[in-house]
Amino acid sequence: MKTSTILFAATLVLAGCQAEPPAQQDVRTPVKVCEVQHRAVAKPIRTSGRLATDAEILLSFKIGGIVDHIHFREGANVDKGSVLAQLKMDEIEAQVAQAQSGYEKAKRDLERAKNLHAENIVTLEQLQNAQTAVKMAESSLQIARFNRDHAQITAPANGRILNRMVQQDEMIGPGVPVIQFGASAGGWIVETGLAGRDIMNISLGDTARVRFDERPGQRYIAVVQSVAGGPHPRSGLYNIECRLINPDAGLKNGFIAHIELLPSAQEQCTLVPINALVDADGSLGSVFRINADSVARKVQVTVRFLIAEQAALRYQPELTRIVTDGAPYLRDGSLVNIIE
Repeated sequence: MKTSTILFAATLVLAGCQAEPPAQQDVRTPVKVCEVQHRAVAKPIRTSGRLATDAEILLSFKIGGIVDHIHFREGANVDKGSVLAQLKMDEIEAQVAQAQSGYEKAKRDLERAKNLHAENIVTLEQLQNAQTAVKMAESSLQIARFNRDHAQITAPANGRILNRMVQQDEMIGPGVPVIQFGASAGGWIVETGLAGRDIMNISLGDTARVRFDERPGQRYIAVVQSVAGGPHPRSGLYNIECRLINPDAGLKNGFIAHIELLPSAQEQCTLVPINALVDADGSLGSVFRINADSVARKVQVTVRFLIAEQAALRYQPELTRIVTDGAPYLRDGSLVNIIE
């Protein structure tokens, strides 16, 4: 009987040990964290534009005629004074010769009028008319010579042929653009247009970041050098020009530019990496703030705008350290293991 009692007691003790729940483990989620930045930043304005030379000129003939020759192809570099194009000169030279003959005849008529006036054969009025005829003939000769000199187009500076608008043997009128010319000394500019709500934030001297699809991997810095005082009559946009600070030899006129303007007007923001945001919905989202005891606390934030790989949040000075890698796997109150 005593032995049975001892066995029963042992059985109760063993059963009690088996029913005891296992001890709870301290489960921590591995994460990476970063220090939050609080500073004044500008909301970037993103737009697109066109690359051009600062000193871009449309060259044309003063008079009309038939194009005799265009000496350079598009993209060619030329020196100041180089003859770029010229008209056929047959008719123009004939006009100069005609004006020359008229001038010489007027001078002969004036000499006869002077001699006859000295002999009182012609009146003073006739002499004066002969003098006037000489001046008119001289003016006609100057015009003909001027037109002959401008029957060719010369490069106004060292530069490059950007575009040819006409071809050899075409008949063109006076003032019709023949060559689009870009001066080398002018530098490169990016032209774009902004809506009224954006132009109010742009000032002369503001910086911009520029990239081109044709130059992958290259990033350029530009400065706003001109801002239109009124909208363009057709587009309704305000035109601005940004001068490139660091151009290179690979740029070509007409490249499409992707522009990120950085206005001088700034606001105080909290900057966090984009991958720290969770539950993003429009301008709202959340981040996980790390307490001193390595507990992650979920904090709602308002996104003002994005800058490169960062999100500019409405200023929240209480944010100091937040989770970056591993944030999607956390809940409010999760324990974390910070990985350096």
